[in-house]
Amino acid sequence: MHVAGVLLAAGSGRRLGLGVPKALCLLDGVPLLGWAARSLVDSGAIDRLVVVAPPGAEREAREVLDACVPRHGAVVVTGADSRHGSLHAAIDALDRRVSTVVVHDACRPLAPADVVVRALQAVHDGADLAVPVIEVTETVKELDPTGRIARTVPRETVVRVQTPQAVRRHVLDAAHGGCRGAGFAAVAGDEQGALAPPDARMSLVDGEDDGFPVVRPNDLAFAEAVLARRRAAG
Repeated sequence: MHVAGVLLAAGSGRRLGLGVPKALCLLDGVPLLGWAARSLVDSGAIDRLVVVAPPGAEREAREVLDACVPRHGAVVVTGADSRHGSLHAAIDALDRRVSTVVVHDACRPLAPADVVVRALQAVHDGADLAVPVIEVTETVKELDPTGRIARTVPRETVVRVQTPQAVRRHVLDAAHGGCRGAGFAAVAGDEQGALAPPDARMSLVDGEDDGFPVVRPNDLAFAEAVLARRRAAG
């Protein structure tokens, strides 16, 4: 497999409220972009990296990569105002030799590199798409159109979806080619992305608790605590 990593990092960071794009927000002195790029590169499975930067912050993104991931060789492209549009920009930048794509989000900076390996192994074993998931431990309620609780959703029937996700290039291209119409599956959970047609062979792999998204100030504080725990554990 010739594997490309796609790192979506064009989010505005409005909910973090720090006045800079989300990917450039600092976590323990390192931008979220730097942490997420390290996870992809540290997997040892990525041949090429495409980073989708916030519009107007392409130079800053390259500087982060230079500082955090020496010899990264990344292609930096300009993102859009939606995750879907940013994914389009990344796909357009992929080399023709790429057979498998790993899509990751800079807002999940502490997702371990092992998840990349698991997802790619699932694709190697025959899946079209590999999605990391973790169990739901809270009670989940479904609301009716008026906002009232309609029913309790059995937690064993739902999972939380994470990135990085791995997908065969031709499958991604098929979804990308028809994405302006109906007929594709939004499989990237709360990120509203479309990576595969509905008939794709999907494999679920084990995610990690550390792969949570950093989208609000409390998430950033929790991420700092996770890093402190890692340092204490050596």
